[in-house]
Amino acid sequence: MNWQRYAHPILVQKVEAMLLMYPLQYKGEGLSICQPVMRTQQEQWALWAQGRMSLDEVNALRLAVHFAPITAEANKGTVTNCDGVHSKSNHQGVDYNGVLLSRAIDLAPYVLAPGTGKPFVPWEDIEKFDRIGPVARAEGLIWGGDWPPDRIDRPHVELPRSVR
Repeated sequence: MNWQRYAHPILVQKVEAMLLMYPLQYKGEGLSICQPVMRTQQEQWALWAQGRMSLDEVNALRLAVHFAPITAEANKGTVTNCDGVHSKSNHQGVDYNGVLLSRAIDLAPYVLAPGTGKPFVPWEDIEKFDRIGPVARAEGLIWGGDWPPDRIDRPHVELPRSVR
């Protein structure tokens, strides 16, 4: 998917720089884009429901927006603080010259699996996700790992409010 099409042009520029810079700082690792970059209200609600509703309810919401179902283990934790209704996410977009574009993106570090060399995301490795912070800050982006403890969102990076 062409994620750049759905993101604010300044965010695209800064994230592309991060994608180049990260493997230079962390050998054998890289960053991947988590989809979708731009979310509808229903997609945001489905993500917010994770860890807050029953597994059946969460998976029904996910399937309604064409997201893959999750496991009971995955439903033990939350993945976003914004429900998309009462609390809008910067993934839901802002008007930029008549087009709705995302001001935020989620990134995941990947490593190469020993033996196969295939990339995989070590979702439970907080230290790997913490490496996103310095790279995001170097690009002038806000990193969700810097937020208060009850709102931390390590994959999340977004444009500062000063960028229009």
